[in-house]
Amino acid sequence: MSIASVEAQKPSTKKVTLAELDLGQQQKVWFNYSAFTYYVDLDAVYDRIDAAFLTGIVAQSVVSVGSVSSDSAHLLAKTSIAAVESTELSFYFDASARRVYIHLQSGDEPSLHRITLGVVYGISNHAGVYGGVYYEGRLRSAPSISKSRDPLFFGRIAFDGGTITIDNTDGFFDRIGEDNDVFGNSVRIFQGFEGLDYGSFARMGTGVIDTIRVGRDTLEVQMIDPRAALSRRAPSRVFDAVTYPNIKPGNIGKAIPIAYGALLNVPVLCTNEAESPAPANYSFKLADCTDHGIYAITTVRVNGVVKATASTDLAAGTFTLAAANYSPGDDVTCDFTGYKDGSGNAIENAAEVIRDLLDTQLGIEYGPSSFDQGEWAAAETLAPDIAIFEDDPTEVFSLIEDLCASALLVFFTRDDGRYSLRKYTPNRAVSQVFSQDELLEMPAVEYDPTEVLSSTMVGYARDWDEDQERYLHDTSQESDVFEKYKVYREKTFDTLLTASAAAQAFSDDILDLSAEVSRRFSARFKLQPLEREIMDFVDIPILRRDGSGLGVCKAEILGITKDLLAAEITLDCRIVEMYPETIYVQGGYWGEDYWGDELWGATYQEVVA
Repeated sequence: MSIASVEAQKPSTKKVTLAELDLGQQQKVWFNYSAFTYYVDLDAVYDRIDAAFLTGIVAQSVVSVGSVSSDSAHLLAKTSIAAVESTELSFYFDASARRVYIHLQSGDEPSLHRITLGVVYGISNHAGVYGGVYYEGRLRSAPSISKSRDPLFFGRIAFDGGTITIDNTDGFFDRIGEDNDVFGNSVRIFQGFEGLDYGSFARMGTGVIDTIRVGRDTLEVQMIDPRAALSRRAPSRVFDAVTYPNIKPGNIGKAIPIAYGALLNVPVLCTNEAESPAPANYSFKLADCTDHGIYAITTVRVNGVVKATASTDLAAGTFTLAAANYSPGDDVTCDFTGYKDGSGNAIENAAEVIRDLLDTQLGIEYGPSSFDQGEWAAAETLAPDIAIFEDDPTEVFSLIEDLCASALLVFFTRDDGRYSLRKYTPNRAVSQVFSQDELLEMPAVEYDPTEVLSSTMVGYARDWDEDQERYLHDTSQESDVFEKYKVYREKTFDTLLTASAAAQAFSDDILDLSAEVSRRFSARFKLQPLEREIMDFVDIPILRRDGSGLGVCKAEILGITKDLLAAEITLDCRIVEMYPETIYVQGGYWGEDYWGDELWGATYQEVVA
């Protein structure tokens, strides 16, 4: 547990909440630092630049830079110049030297783009200097930050950043919406206590600015999920007449698909159907291979009949058919395995596919500053193989949600801003044990039988041309559930899974979650759960003060709400397991035989007398 979370629990400690808003400031002046890397010195000290080029360059009153964007797309924060030099779409703010370094897409010069610095404006409930920045005491109320997942439908995380209310009685913010680049910029919330070093403050949440409301007395800033930055659509590249001069006019502007995993019966587009005179071979494009080649082409069909290819090019993701096997207008489909990685292995693990989408479609490099790599690696080990083919531009975030729902994964942003991925497993280790004294009140348990399932239908191995799947029908729990709850309730899950074994494992996990009545409760604490995240397992006592009650349970965290100014955290939980009740029995005699002190419970254990 961090220093902030320990000290902030003490009643006598003055709690300090910091809110950092990045207000956009367009930055037009940049100088080359190295190949593809540019910088600006906020003090206008350019020892590497001839004075003749510095006319009109003046120092800026910027104290701290929290973010940088290029054409409204956020650059990734790095921790060194070297990291920026090696990473496109990244930046580094050197606070001591007061310099900002950037590396744009394709190594472009900054003059080709609109570069905006996210200048940190700090406010607090207690004015003071934190981390070298003065935070005005304008914070009237901080949001109750909450995030949660549906207890059954994985992949879909709800995030409510809430509203930050800032004092505006002096009119300081009256023109913030007119004179500042505000929307979509970063917001960070920290919690600590008086006298704590800024570096030890605990980050409670990260979001982006959605809407603002400027009033006579207050400025209200709505904070939303930072995953909103994943709204770019993929695939992003299209068929054009320059690259494909003989393509059918009606196909110009259509998206070039992206493809992962073992795909069945995928419709394929011909790229020289309009060629005249008719060619000896017709060419077909499976997927956009700008970043990866295709792993394998298995079977090609023309109007449902298997045909031999004239040639294949896995690196380009193409194949050709002889004119004897294809006529313009025929329906062509293909079984193939999508992208392969740099080692030549198919990219089909669900967690690996998500990681690759973030990298290739959004430029988010897989590194420790952007990802919780430990959690991600663990999820990748447990995640199943999937197959996804997309030829209709769709938000990357939506694609990730579909992948997570198929693999029982949850993709979320940690409080420190890093992306994390978790795979549900009933055997996850307990992260924290809470005592009865840490609870502000005894939790009330809600029993909900409406979520009980007796059987499942799990779709897998999709036919992409027919848009239909094979189904695994699992009724293994049906009789037991009906005997206990007097209900037959079945649910269908359409997934991106490719194998029946994976579909069975999916069903096993779903029925493990829902073959019993749902037992949910909310547990309210001060700041003891400060470091907990969605899907953590915790031990929580549900007991009265006299020790009676339900007992101690292992619970999964489904939701977290942080009330910052009240310094309280509420965990919404699902009971995974009730620990066996233990009853202490003092030793005694039975006739001439003595038995030792014992604990009686689910298992009989003798204790040494």
